[in-house]
Amino acid sequence: MDIQAIHNSPIFGVYIETGASVPIANALLNEAGASKTVYLTESPYNQEYVVAKYGLDPNTRSVSTDFVLKVLDYYQPLLDSKRINTIYVSTFQVSNKDASMVTHGWIGLQYYDTIVLYHISVRKWQTRQQHIADIAHIGLKLLFSTNVPLRGISNLCVDIILSVTKDVDVNGYVNYTLHNIYDDSSNHDLHNTYDDSSNYNLHDTYNIYNYMGVNDIICWTPNFEMVRAEDMFRGRSGIKIYDTYATPSDGSIARGNAVLGVLPEDRSYIIYLQFQPNIVDYRKIIEVDIRNVCSLGYYCISGMLPVNHLYLYSNSQFPDLTVTYDT
Repeated sequence: MDIQAIHNSPIFGVYIETGASVPIANALLNEAGASKTVYLTESPYNQEYVVAKYGLDPNTRSVSTDFVLKVLDYYQPLLDSKRINTIYVSTFQVSNKDASMVTHGWIGLQYYDTIVLYHISVRKWQTRQQHIADIAHIGLKLLFSTNVPLRGISNLCVDIILSVTKDVDVNGYVNYTLHNIYDDSSNHDLHNTYDDSSNYNLHDTYNIYNYMGVNDIICWTPNFEMVRAEDMFRGRSGIKIYDTYATPSDGSIARGNAVLGVLPEDRSYIIYLQFQPNIVDYRKIIEVDIRNVCSLGYYCISGMLPVNHLYLYSNSQFPDLTVTYDT
């Protein structure tokens, strides 16, 4: 990421990082021009300090949306007074060549009034320093995006995206509501999101497939909610995955309805929807598929991996899990 491009942009704000060193602060401060981008940086590690300063419940996990929202709320007066326009908060748990733990965490980014939370899972067997370098790359890319949906696959290891709306009640208390990126209640314009001729704006639906790792999967519940793979697979001794056929080469959106005719009656199956990112309309196709599958009560996973690679993925990430496949 070109740091000077960030320094020359309108971005100016607060950067709060915990759990994975301070890679964003380091990257910004190590290059001339940081005074145009940085109001302050902080790394709040100690729980007593976090509870006292940010008002976090002592029982709240640091790697959580609650932590991110508390910190965002704390610095809101700086944004309201127009002294800053950006609040960047990251909280991570970092593995160190430990196959039993996945490096993961949340990045919360508020740019003016737009708040988006990104969950990142870095599924690599590497050193802590390498993980932190990956987090730096991901965080800088998200920071520079200023929450405008990315176009084109960026391989940022993002597996959940939540948009956030904020309301103040009659007593002056701030209430945050988290929206799944395809939540109908958020009034996102699905059509413009996928129309290449459109100008992206802050009301466009975020497209998870341009953020995900190309070797990873996105997991969906029957409520059309994105969850971590760990939330879907952990604790299970066995699962059954039904593999649908790949996206047709012509990119026909008719595939969405065709999938319904080949699904098993057994709702204990998890449906796998593979898509090909070189197809122009793959985003439309996969969304229609997921909506259809989840609405019928199935859990669903989707990604770019062929089914034989998906088997290797599940075997390496969840070695105690028995996976059987049907097509």
